[in-house]
Amino acid sequence: MQTQLVLRKLRLVALLLVTGTYCKAQSYTKVTTAIADSYVNSNTADSGRYTNYGTSTQLRFRYSQTGSTSVYNLVTYLKFDINDLALPANAVVDSVSLGASVYFSQSGTGHVWHLLRVADTTWSETGINWNNKPAFGPDTLSAVTKPTGTISEATPYRAKWNGLAGAFNTARSAGTKFSLALYTRLNTAANTSAYSREWSVDSLRPKLTVHYHLGSAPALPEVESRKHNLNLIYFLPTDVDTVANYRQRLNGIMLAAQNFIANG
Repeated sequence: MQTQLVLRKLRLVALLLVTGTYCKAQSYTKVTTAIADSYVNSNTADSGRYTNYGTSTQLRFRYSQTGSTSVYNLVTYLKFDINDLALPANAVVDSVSLGASVYFSQSGTGHVWHLLRVADTTWSETGINWNNKPAFGPDTLSAVTKPTGTISEATPYRAKWNGLAGAFNTARSAGTKFSLALYTRLNTAANTSAYSREWSVDSLRPKLTVHYHLGSAPALPEVESRKHNLNLIYFLPTDVDTVANYRQRLNGIMLAAQNFIANG
């Protein structure tokens, strides 16, 4: 008889636990557009080294693996203000990616678009040129291989560079802007162009996407251990509608369960 009573109590507790709603930490997303972007040009034939392209609607990138002294190198620079994201102080960053819309890529295969961090964030959009550009890298943060499909102004390709959370968190911890450099790594001609932040269509501009969740969750209440006490922990989701009158329902379940155990 005693064994049956214990089993009945265990089944009740199991039912209460199974019917509770458990949810994982809610994920949030913030997106921000570059606050500055430009490209630099190493070409000496047209004094490109001294030219600033900060007001251009295009971002160009082409870089030779054989060395930075190549006659025609192009590197794109982008800068983001982390404060524009308005992340909560307890935000835990899960992933960060850069999106840019490529509308031209010179014919050929094997083009790889490399993204590197720029530690110096003091460069200005209307002042940067090849001669005063800050150093980038040396390590590639992320790389995108040119797709095989058609790329044109009518059908731009939205390239996405993933895996930027580490570099982003470094800048966030330091309280600095987040600066990046972009180029095509190939020994042969591989001119590539993307729309800049000055482009008229907002969705085609360079954007940083941050996925995060909130840390430092409130502690669970202490569990008491009186002789006839029932502790019911019930998790409520924040991303779906709650059941009508759920508080009253929970109160009824708890009172009935306590009475059952106390009178068992």
